[in-house]
Amino acid sequence: MKNNKYAIHIEPEISCISKLADIVNRVYWWLPFENLDITIKTSESIQDIHISDLKTPEGQYRYLESRNCKIKLVSNCTDLNPDYVLCHEYKLLENIKDSFRSSLVLGIDKYKLYFKGEPSSWGKVSYETQKYNIKYFDKISKENFSCLEQKCISSERSYCFTSGPSIDNYEDYKFKKESLKIICNGILFNDKLLKDLDDVDVICIMDVYYFFSSSLYTNHFYTKLLEYLEKNNLFVVVPWYKIPLLLSHFPELKPNLIGIATSNENLNFPTSRDPYVKSEKFPNILRTFMIPLASSLTREIYILGADGYSNVESKKNDWKYSSLINDQDLKSTVKTVNPSIINERDSISIYTSHCELLETLIEYGEKKSKKYFSMNKSNIKCLRDRYLGNFL
Repeated sequence: MKNNKYAIHIEPEISCISKLADIVNRVYWWLPFENLDITIKTSESIQDIHISDLKTPEGQYRYLESRNCKIKLVSNCTDLNPDYVLCHEYKLLENIKDSFRSSLVLGIDKYKLYFKGEPSSWGKVSYETQKYNIKYFDKISKENFSCLEQKCISSERSYCFTSGPSIDNYEDYKFKKESLKIICNGILFNDKLLKDLDDVDVICIMDVYYFFSSSLYTNHFYTKLLEYLEKNNLFVVVPWYKIPLLLSHFPELKPNLIGIATSNENLNFPTSRDPYVKSEKFPNILRTFMIPLASSLTREIYILGADGYSNVESKKNDWKYSSLINDQDLKSTVKTVNPSIINERDSISIYTSHCELLETLIEYGEKKSKKYFSMNKSNIKCLRDRYLGNFL
């Protein structure tokens, strides 16, 4: 790194044009920054191809016309001394490390799970190459967080809306007008709910595969979000290190973005002064962002749509989403672009751990005089024990 400029190299050699298009399009999504010089090792047979002539990869939004970062195709890499080397074939990762001993070598194999594969490594480079501007991003985030705190200063109650089927029955409930309303992820596509709630305050976004990738679904989501923001004021809460990426692609989000760091050792309810939550191996949008944020800003927290699994052993066939979330058309592109998600999301232990950690979080809040209620009869024990009907 020199004067905030970074050199990034991609290995091993690519000889297939469709493979090149896939890698280049991911580069333009993950690394859309002017301070990056990127080289990609290719065979001489495709050395002279124009990037703009590459076909859009299946399932991906076309970023190939982007021109922020600089990409050069090379066949001779002996003189290169990059800051980062990204390896797109995991089986060759150790060999690449031997060849580039002075560089940080990371795997971006899309067929490997998160911690060994693409999203973790791309995200790391995307954030670390922009850390020189950290004060600017921090200022934006904290100013927006302060605005949210001021907006909620007289609110005693908050509502967390998640995407389980029980949210389809939201019309059975009355929601206090002067309250904090938090939605997450694909709830943005529940047009009827958003219209009826009228004044949603926050959307929390975290899933790297669905909301931070080059897929058509990701682009569709942010297009929908920007359309919503044209007529509504909504704060957008994301992992802190995703702020540079989102502002590069969607600068219109600047007045709305709030970043929360997910790297702390202890439980915490985030504030503009201390915007962090506990680090976890498998974070969950309700547990990681929604409840901590609601607990920071209000005293009573009501949860709707966190249904859980009625039968953990049949988890694969038992997971259902709200029928009012109209986002199915492009959802398949997430798996096309991120094939490792199919294997990563199959662990029963992740769900069991989620239930245990959720109970720990709620008990932590109750010790701070917070009150929690599940508006629906959830299959998650700690929420079922706090079913609102039991207190009426």
